[in-house]
Amino acid sequence: MEDMMTLRRMDDLGRIVIPRDIRRILGWDLGTGFEMEIHDLAGKAVIVREATPCCSLCGEGYEGLTKVAKGHICPRCKAAVKA
Repeated sequence: MEDMMTLRRMDDLGRIVIPRDIRRILGWDLGTGFEMEIHDLAGKAVIVREATPCCSLCGEGYEGLTKVAKGHICPRCKAAVKA
């Protein structure tokens, strides 16, 4: 895959538009959640990646999650809540 480089400016609310071509290649649709982390403080680099769901109670894993309200719950926490 060819590297893509695009210049975007931040608006007055701190938003940056991710170009349609990049969103399409990565399969990012309306409502996709993202994680952001500072990668290099000196170089002012930020990594943006699609969020991986995890348990809303313990923060562990992503396998076997059940969607509840506005989050997810893992089998271990689900069993603990039932007890």
